Amino acid sequence: MAKPDRRRWVAIGAAALIAVVGVASVAVFARVGPWQWADWVDTLGYTFWISAFTAVGVIIAFHRPGNPIAWICLGFSAVWSVWVLCEGLLVLESSNPGSLGRPDLLAALAHPLWVPGVGLIGYLLLLFPDGHLSSLRWRPVARVLGGTMALLTLTGFFLPGLVQDTVYPNPLGIEVLEPFDQGAAGFALVITLVLSILASAVSVVIRYRKAAGNERLQLKWLMAAGLVAALAYPLLFFLGDFDVQLVWALIPIAIGMSMHRHRLYDIDRLISRTVVYAVVVGVVALVFIGVIFIFQEVLGAEGPIGVAGSTLASAAVFNPLRRKVQERVDRRFNRSRFDAQRVAEGFAGDLANETDAGRIVEGLLQVVSETLQPTLVGVWVSSRH
Repeated sequence: MAKPDRRRWVAIGAAALIAVVGVASVAVFARVGPWQWADWVDTLGYTFWISAFTAVGVIIAFHRPGNPIAWICLGFSAVWSVWVLCEGLLVLESSNPGSLGRPDLLAALAHPLWVPGVGLIGYLLLLFPDGHLSSLRWRPVARVLGGTMALLTLTGFFLPGLVQDTVYPNPLGIEVLEPFDQGAAGFALVITLVLSILASAVSVVIRYRKAAGNERLQLKWLMAAGLVAALAYPLLFFLGDFDVQLVWALIPIAIGMSMHRHRLYDIDRLISRTVVYAVVVGVVALVFIGVIFIFQEVLGAEGPIGVAGSTLASAAVFNPLRRKVQERVDRRFNRSRFDAQRVAEGFAGDLANETDAGRIVEGLLQVVSETLQPTLVGVWVSSRH
């Protein structure tokens, strides 16, 4: 019997520690004062986001403990869970002075955690999905990313002056590092970190163009989730009652689906449906606003009449618009479904004028082969005497 991989137990232990830190964070924030609705939503967003990365990391570690993606997900969760706890403790100190013994030291240690929290995204992009670089040409990017993360983190611990976004002077500050504090050197490091992550994103696109089979579908899951999250972020950021972290949770969910290879082939349908309903909702919203404007400004009808007219107009255009957009999107993003639908429609038209049973069966077998592409096709005919 093969010995169980110890890395699985390490993953479970890491997940347990992250859970303990998360519970402690909620308890700390609860002590700050009476919570409002926005506080609960914000906590829910961070909890779901971190929990999603943690769960995905454990699942991957159990199935492929040698894949670095598992440990990147767990490391990402650990960094941000500790950061949230430290943030809660500092908020508690500001509302109840004296709650912490050394808030300045805590602030100095917590602030640089944003660097690995952001930089690990670059490694996730570089190594997804098999845990290896797509080619040796990306090794310099990985090295620059790692070196920049290390320099930014270390200098962040020892920057002199006030810790950023706090009122506490850094007790670990070293005067010789003052040029890094809002100076050209520090700015250059931040820019290098950003450029490294952008280069990592480019590597995903290049890997996708060269990939085939399951790897291509796995990359498509990650790219689709990242694109949806990126497009939704600026919109949801302005909605006070919606936490944007819930949108970013789409990324670990997509990683988990793709790494587990669960329903990989559904990604084309998901992309097409997302694009369709995004376009349809946008057009219907414009129709609704335009009809209200016409009723109020042109016809002088205000109140329920304008709203009722806009609602009826929006309902009238919804289904025809959805069908038209669905056809266009399938033609571009879900070609197999579009072609299958065309073949089936052609067979239905021929069937109306065909009376020969042999030709009908032959046409049916051809349609099934072209649309579903099975390995074996058979027809069972039952007759009654």
